[in-house]
Amino acid sequence: MTILSRIVAAVAVLGLATAAGCAGGRGQELVSSDADQYSSPVWVGETVYYLAQREDGSDTPPRLMRVRDGGRPEQVTVEHPDCPDPRGLKSRLRKVLAVSGHELGLVMSCRGTGADASAAVVRWDADTGRSTVVGKVGHSGGVAWSGGEGMVYYPTPSCPQNLPARELPSTCLGEPDAMLGDVAADGSLVYLTTRCGTDAPGPESVFPVYSVCRRVGRGPARTVARAVQAPSALTVHGDRIVLAGEANGKAGVWLVKDGRFERIARGRFLGVAFNADGTRLAVADEDKGWFSMTWSLRVIPAPPAQAAG
Repeated sequence: MTILSRIVAAVAVLGLATAAGCAGGRGQELVSSDADQYSSPVWVGETVYYLAQREDGSDTPPRLMRVRDGGRPEQVTVEHPDCPDPRGLKSRLRKVLAVSGHELGLVMSCRGTGADASAAVVRWDADTGRSTVVGKVGHSGGVAWSGGEGMVYYPTPSCPQNLPARELPSTCLGEPDAMLGDVAADGSLVYLTTRCGTDAPGPESVFPVYSVCRRVGRGPARTVARAVQAPSALTVHGDRIVLAGEANGKAGVWLVKDGRFERIARGRFLGVAFNADGTRLAVADEDKGWFSMTWSLRVIPAPPAQAAG
């Protein structure tokens, strides 16, 4: 074997090893695309539901998709019950929430009525395909739904008034800029806000700096951790809080632990969600190449539960 051939072989082996290491670190890819951007993943059983939107500059509304490990992605059609257009006015999906082992909560609006003019929280049954409006909302960013206690949480600017009898109980988050809420197993509400409870506002910055905030029942809100920028997703399971955004000056998926952030995955992510037993995370990320962008939906191992103190 010549020196040149040895060098080529060594580079090939190194490349394979590097690729294998990256593949293992990146988890199991469910679907990828250079045309669709993925966001808002949630689990229903072993199926991951998510939003896919064309990135071709058109106004094509996001599509609700689902995929299982090893399966092919398929589109799911859900009608907004309050879009009374016999010509088939299509609804626009804005956010996907997990409610139970067979139900989704969907923030939807009727197309042609303005960005959030007709936005509603819709309960959709994956088994029957039936959808029911359970609450109105003027903004989708802070909506959280506790399936166990049947409570919908709204950001303060759009907290509904005089709810019809058919709608679920609701409460307001409190802080006017609260966003990305999720409900923990103990019933506490975890969300992001620039000023949590009585805390002083964060340092001035060109971009907002958020704190991770927790509120139990009607008690006072308390700060769990500080200094998150460009947040895009938050998910809670047991005592674990995981979010996507920038912390410590770096982008990634982070575990909030003892007031600090431990990075689970590097890169920019548009969604993250625990599965039912808390062993896996579904993540939607973007991978910028030299001349292109690839979006992917993957499953990675979840960080282990923290030991009781």
